Amino acid sequence: MATSVAARNLMLDGLLQGATISISLHTADPGTSGGSEVSGGGYSRQYATFSAASGGQTSNVAQVVWTNMPACTVTHCGVWRQTTFLFGVPLTQARTVAAGDGFFFNAGSIVVQVT
Repeated sequence: MATSVAARNLMLDGLLQGATISISLHTADPGTSGGSEVSGGGYSRQYATFSAASGGQTSNVAQVVWTNMPACTVTHCGVWRQTTFLFGVPLTQARTVAAGDGFFFNAGSIVVQVT
């Protein structure tokens, strides 16, 4: 089924605008439930705001930062709307984090696209 760009923008804005959105980090594929989430240290999900969709995509408007991470290897990130897991995606490259390290995504680096 083909969708118009306008429909894609509406879908993205319906999911990611006007709600509390948080980003999670995972040590394996989170599947459809948000499993394998990092735990320990000072880890907790971090809030993110997404721009209004354009061209069927959107991205985070500000840097998303974690501090005092536990020792782990982060392979995926997840997107949550309040307490509902929406989806997870693999990182371009897994990152090994030492205990106490930070982790971040720059503004514009979490891109969500509907094709």
